[in-house]
Amino acid sequence: MNCNIKTFKINITPPIGNVLCGGLHGPSKYKETDLHFRGVILTFDEKPIVIGALDFCLLDNESHAQMTKTIADAAGTDLEKVSVHTVHQHDVPLVDEWTHKLLDKYDVHLSDWNYWEEVLKNTDQAIRKLSSEAGTEITHYNISKSKVFQFASNRRIKTKNGMQWRATKCQDKKLKSYATGKIDPYLRQCSFYDTNQELIVSLNFYATHPQVANNRDAISDDAPGYALRQMESAFPKAFHVYFNGCGADLGNAKYASPDREEDIQVFGTKLFHAMKRCQQEIKLKPLDKIEWISHSFPVPIKEVKKTKEELEAIITSKDCSSVEKYISGLNLNVLEKGIKEYPFKVSSLKLPDSRMMFLPAEMFIEYQIYCQSIMKDEELLVAAYGDGFLAYIPQDEDFEWGGYELNEDWNWVKPGIEKLLKEELTKFCKQ
Repeated sequence: MNCNIKTFKINITPPIGNVLCGGLHGPSKYKETDLHFRGVILTFDEKPIVIGALDFCLLDNESHAQMTKTIADAAGTDLEKVSVHTVHQHDVPLVDEWTHKLLDKYDVHLSDWNYWEEVLKNTDQAIRKLSSEAGTEITHYNISKSKVFQFASNRRIKTKNGMQWRATKCQDKKLKSYATGKIDPYLRQCSFYDTNQELIVSLNFYATHPQVANNRDAISDDAPGYALRQMESAFPKAFHVYFNGCGADLGNAKYASPDREEDIQVFGTKLFHAMKRCQQEIKLKPLDKIEWISHSFPVPIKEVKKTKEELEAIITSKDCSSVEKYISGLNLNVLEKGIKEYPFKVSSLKLPDSRMMFLPAEMFIEYQIYCQSIMKDEELLVAAYGDGFLAYIPQDEDFEWGGYELNEDWNWVKPGIEKLLKEELTKFCKQ
């Protein structure tokens, strides 16, 4: 089987002054690093597969669909063979045309459409240019994993006195003293090699909230960006991508220091060391079979509790924050469009003894661990944060515990979601 790979790295840095995180943070005042859209194009049959991750917080609904279509058209492939994800830093853009354009009608401007159009145009041009190039033949691959030490910890701490929440950058000694909790400690890596068995690409997967230094008025690719730059220095002939796993209820809080800028290097170095250690455990296997599968099914979403008048009052109020206005705009769209369910798309790249799974939304770590338990005979590498509309997807028991991820602002799914997803994911994993 002949398999060809091409790589792209597109600069998607927004102008200084643009609102960060879709309104959750204020306008940027300076640039700490550039931001990028990194990805690969794999061709082993008639239609190529495109997989990539942007240095965005989220890319939601219509915006995610628009980017997916832009790539599919430029690559000459089907929509189902494109999987677009965000790394989920927070000192970066959050693009949600659906909500932001509604807010524009109320003179609340939280997104720069010239910037977004430029990102789409540059992506289209980059993919079209690649489509005319030869690419590199890959003949072998390697799957490896390495523990990331003292990065992720579960931020939802369930005690006899209720649920305690351990936020990013936590400095509360009592909260820090609680156990790490349920996490997936491993960074997993799939690397591809050419006909000379030289490293061409590494795809890296780790589950956590990756931002360790957000809300500083800076444009920053945070710890994952730092790790990728170290990989580029250590393996300059290869191309490297980072995907965030099911890290919705995880973060660096237990291990965070008071120094945000220092933490970027500290936690970025932890990711880099794990990536590098993966390259020390090389057992090359022939790439003699690849399969891409995709599945979509509807997920019921909850009803909007506020009326149209209540939501418009928040949007137009001078006393409400940008965050409140953004959330109200999102709710108003759901209310006016009468949306009762939303598609959940899952895709997978199957290799001879392992697979990569690509999921939407902010998934709790339980789903990653559950899918890995099904795939006992295969290594499973998981990326979440595809289409971000559904936001946090918890376990059913978490609805009773409540907490930040379960409040009406950041959660669209209803009790019963765990049973539905596990049934669908079980069937998908067994394909």
